[in-house]
Amino acid sequence: FSWIQKNPWKVGSLIIGLCALWLVLQGVDIYKQNQTFRVAIGHRDIAAAKLQAFSSKHQQQMLKTASQFNSNINLLDKDSINSVFKKSIDDAELVELYDLGIADGYKDIVKFGTGKLAILESAIISPQVSFRIISVGGQQKIAIAKLIGTEANSALVYVQIPITTLDNIQPQSPSDEIYLSLRQGQVDLLKYGNAEFAITAEANAKIIEGTPWRLVASTALPEKGIYELGGIAELILGLSLLVLAVAIAYAPVIIKNRSRLAGIEPDSQSDLTLHEMQSQ
Repeated sequence: FSWIQKNPWKVGSLIIGLCALWLVLQGVDIYKQNQTFRVAIGHRDIAAAKLQAFSSKHQQQMLKTASQFNSNINLLDKDSINSVFKKSIDDAELVELYDLGIADGYKDIVKFGTGKLAILESAIISPQVSFRIISVGGQQKIAIAKLIGTEANSALVYVQIPITTLDNIQPQSPSDEIYLSLRQGQVDLLKYGNAEFAITAEANAKIIEGTPWRLVASTALPEKGIYELGGIAELILGLSLLVLAVAIAYAPVIIKNRSRLAGIEPDSQSDLTLHEMQSQ
């Protein structure tokens, strides 16, 4: 206890130094937690950019090809129209032409496919390209549909693309510490990583424009830290306190040196405790 009374500067420096160390350790821990989250968001952004490029390219190809039939061209020549679209749309594995009544679809909805019927119905009422993933014969397929022709002479074009064309959205380094998924509605269609984090992934969703798709990603929920800076604030504050602790530790030396330079003799009793001073 007497040492504490004799060395208030050192005690203050020690207390502040311990606080600084605690803050630095907290900052490092929180930063590491958020680093995993940043990796997940990085994978999401890379995959989203690829998906956006993919969907934009195919929609532009569909619009450009459809514009060739916005006149009184005979739409009954289905083989020729199918051939044009199959050559113009990258990765197209199937092209079909339907009348606006979609008679084949309503005749046997189960056999025709509810997903295909839904996207064709969507194309009837939308001037844009209808674009989504559907199930065909138990397999996932990318489906694109567009109304072509004029109001008096129109038809529906359906283009099907294999789902394997989206394999490139998979993270290069999959990890059980993150979750990444292509979500359509409330369904995760293509998913990678730890599915335990799926429930919180919607909070980090990135919309793919022109599609019903969202790229969602998540990790174990990290601490946000002071000001939600992911540990940066703790590190800055901890290092600042560390500098202060060092300054306080050297304060007596600096004060004595300044006193000598100023010609003031240091007090010989400055190192005594209050009790020792009173007993003299």
